[in-house]
Amino acid sequence: MLRIKRPVSDPPGAAIIGYEGRIITEDGVLAPTAVTIVDPANNDAPLSGLTVPFRGQGAFLIMGLQHAPGQDLLLVMDHAGGRHVPATLTLVARGVE
Repeated sequence: MLRIKRPVSDPPGAAIIGYEGRIITEDGVLAPTAVTIVDPANNDAPLSGLTVPFRGQGAFLIMGLQHAPGQDLLLVMDHAGGRHVPATLTLVARGVE
């Protein structure tokens, strides 16, 4: 799991409608098999309306999101590694296109 907190800013920043992610281990790419976003303020319920296409080895998109300023979310990921391995997760916010 990864906590994603969007800070409150004045003036408000651009709308965040998704994220691009990639996960890499020391041995190479760790292929995610499932990615979702849950809302801790709503009993960790998964957010509805999300689509998460995979874009090759270790890369994925999270689309259909409205990440509000001040909102905490949790990214939950399953992977094909089958064991706990140190990994680096890169997550980049996507705005309105």
